[in-house]
Amino acid sequence: MEPVAPHPAVQAWITLQSDHSAPTRITVLKNNRKSAVYRLHGVGPSNSAVIAKRADRDTGTIERLIYEEILPHLPVSTPRFFGHVDETESAFCWLFLEDAGRAQYSVDERNHRALAAKWLGVMHTSASIHVALGGRLPSRGPEHYFDRLRGARETVLGNLDNSLLNADGREVLEGILSQFEHLESRWPQVVESCSSMPSTLVHGDLGTKNVRFRRSKGGLTFLPFDWEAAGWGPPAVDLAQFTADTVSPDMLTYLSVIAEAWPQLRTDDVFRLERHGVIFRLLDAIYWGSYGLEREPRRKHEDAVEIVKWTMRDLNTFKDLMAGAIQAVKRAE
Repeated sequence: MEPVAPHPAVQAWITLQSDHSAPTRITVLKNNRKSAVYRLHGVGPSNSAVIAKRADRDTGTIERLIYEEILPHLPVSTPRFFGHVDETESAFCWLFLEDAGRAQYSVDERNHRALAAKWLGVMHTSASIHVALGGRLPSRGPEHYFDRLRGARETVLGNLDNSLLNADGREVLEGILSQFEHLESRWPQVVESCSSMPSTLVHGDLGTKNVRFRRSKGGLTFLPFDWEAAGWGPPAVDLAQFTADTVSPDMLTYLSVIAEAWPQLRTDDVFRLERHGVIFRLLDAIYWGSYGLEREPRRKHEDAVEIVKWTMRDLNTFKDLMAGAIQAVKRAE
């Protein structure tokens, strides 16, 4: 628990809501160099909690656009957005959201997946008509993930001779490079698959950590947040969570929701897009995960060894998952 005053999250909140008192306490939910998230207790409506997120201004601008100008016009559930405050002496800003609670989304729960499928179907089809806003959002089409592939490959190639790697580690990196070579050779098919579906708002990271459920007499309400990875493109990456060897019940639910708005889509088209969405998520994971290989000069040797060890464990997992994803695409063709 953080001291309440003069905490920067509290100062920003009072700047935004000058008639509100300070929170009774603050809980740290996340705190690193890129961003920080806090729960401010007792400052929301009926003494509820408010979530304060500190993010770099570029990311915050995208999230603010989605919360202020897109989501309010879509028939989907979303946490209430209270507003934002720019820090005056840094390139960071604060975003303030309703606390969505602590009931997390689980891909292992069938009713959770069904609700996610309905929410995504409504969000994708209703957002697709806001084409003008699409130009203000980052691209999340195949070109974005191809850039991820090239960026990750550059990092991996630059670390094949990393002195902190053992023979097994180098074998993992070589395996990843081989997968990248295969994907690049097949990228025209990826682009063709993506062209079968309209571009729309894409969340980009719809997983356990970024979704909560609210329980009421009417049932469960699906509440996604954290739109850092969001953008505009075919919704492949959002469909990745419905992965199965055949068209899953969740995918059938999604197809039933989008059928009226997008009658031209075939089940096979969406199924292939889902397969490629898994690859997109893994390319993203490898891209960000590979940064752990780059040893900073100011790190102690022992710290660098541990970071590389953790990084290689993750990259090995991603490599194995990518092998399965590539095979799944082949079976879907």
